[in-house]
Amino acid sequence: MSEPFAALAELFRYPEAPLDLAYVDLNDDARRELAALDRREWEAAYTSTFDLAPSCSPYLGAHLFTDESPDRARLLVGLRTSYAKAGMHFNESELPDHIAEVLAFAAHDEAEEWPDLVRLILVPALTKMDELVRGSSNPYRHLIAAARQTVAQTLLSVSEAALMPRSES
Repeated sequence: MSEPFAALAELFRYPEAPLDLAYVDLNDDARRELAALDRREWEAAYTSTFDLAPSCSPYLGAHLFTDESPDRARLLVGLRTSYAKAGMHFNESELPDHIAEVLAFAAHDEAEEWPDLVRLILVPALTKMDELVRGSSNPYRHLIAAARQTVAQTLLSVSEAALMPRSES
């Protein structure tokens, strides 16, 4: 379960190296479109999508709460605490609710908070992000859709596993 989340996390960081799409669930057209982009095109897409006058904030809490909301502040503190508890070192130059940081934490599937992280943060925030970029020519629309699909599939498999009877030894 952790490889797709870790791979997606890297794809939502500023592109400083060639992007590795190997572990990302994409259809052939999306894979071809993304593979055709060079690093400068990825940098421009990242900047226009997430940085300068962003079309889609990379901060998941911004999709769930207003910037000034005490709920967002609690989310940021909670994420930072959860990262530390899991022994995860995150990029201090980013807020803890940056999509890359949250996906990297989601790769730690042994985290106690994992089901809540997925259900309460990733699913609703990725849904809103997907609505913002779907139908555009933004290449990140494919990665957001892939992240949303990966999260949904993983949540479904975890839910199904929880419902299965455990064998007694």
